[in-house]
Amino acid sequence: WSKLYFRKIHRTFTYKIYETKVIDAKDNDAFPFFEDHEVLMIYTCYPVNTLGHKTHRFLVYAEKTGEVYDK
Repeated sequence: WSKLYFRKIHRTFTYKIYETKVIDAKDNDAFPFFEDHEVLMIYTCYPVNTLGHKTHRFLVYAEKTGEVYDK
């Protein structure tokens, strides 16, 4: 899978994408919460190339693999 980099003030976080999927817009079970590790979830309306009400969501899940303090 691909890596994702998220930059915050003075820090860069590295994530490894481990899953992508399309879900129904009303499916709240697709939003995981973990206490033992960090997961970054990005989502957007789907399909992205249509106007109006969207019935689905495209989700990307990524696990944190590193953190670097920038100078």
